[in-house]
Amino acid sequence: MFRGLRLIPAMIDICRDVERLCPDAWVINYSNPMTAICRALRKVTNVKIVGLCTAGYLPRQIARQMEIDEARIDVISAGVNHCMWAFKIMVDGVDATEQWKELIREKQGGDYYRSSVEMLDILDVWPMPGANHVAEFFPYFYGPGDDGRDDGRYPYRSGHDFDERLVKDAERRTKLKAQGEGTEELGAPPADESASEAIKILLSIWNNSRTRHYANVENNGSVPNLPPEAIVEIPVIADGSGVRALDVGPLPESVVGYVRSRTSFFELLAEAAIQRSKKIALQCLLNDTNTLSIVHARECIEEMFEVQKEFLPGFE
Repeated sequence: MFRGLRLIPAMIDICRDVERLCPDAWVINYSNPMTAICRALRKVTNVKIVGLCTAGYLPRQIARQMEIDEARIDVISAGVNHCMWAFKIMVDGVDATEQWKELIREKQGGDYYRSSVEMLDILDVWPMPGANHVAEFFPYFYGPGDDGRDDGRYPYRSGHDFDERLVKDAERRTKLKAQGEGTEELGAPPADESASEAIKILLSIWNNSRTRHYANVENNGSVPNLPPEAIVEIPVIADGSGVRALDVGPLPESVVGYVRSRTSFFELLAEAAIQRSKKIALQCLLNDTNTLSIVHARECIEEMFEVQKEFLPGFE
């Protein structure tokens, strides 16, 4: 949440420059929290924006699981960034969903995917992009086990050691800072598949060549049981007219409540950043299913605003 409160005002400033200098340009966002950033920019700017993350790997991942060529796969999926659900798998135009589910249960029952398989068994849809990402939205998979003990069933149960991660990333961050300041050359781009997805989309827009992708865009009825203004991660078409969402139909009732809750969280986060409001930030935190105490939520808000006040000017 606080990452969003820090980043959204900066992203709005960038997009104000885009509006002024290159109003026909497309903004491709990779920054997290993806959903909140894209929603905030849609609320207060007129830029054309699309968000890219790991959803583009979904057909590739499923094709590998099924040991078939990716070109034969069509995945019907929807959700929000880091909490996306695959509910129909087509192979050569034939519904192969049940076959794929059985395969998943056989192949992906290891520790890392344990929570994903449990959700598939209970909710009857497959969560994407990975167990650790999806589990952050479900308090069932963090903290002690159901019997009060940390039973070790989920290897990411204790979360991430961000202090350790910051130390490991120190060299990379120093290099990125130097590149941003122009004191070090950019060099070759990283070998990242998500970066190539952006290039494919831009080429499709430029050449008016119709291609299919997975991206974060405004819903506009593509998923009818989610708010039309929500930013959703779904299949899209890119061509000369831009990037537009495909109609995927309603999310299954077993998961749509979780996703609606996340859209509310991100709507509040976007509004808190736009209005620079501590009160709306508290509303946002209380909207999170991992928040169990109003007292602790208030304390968290006050402490985080205090330690980050240099980066959060103007919040009241």
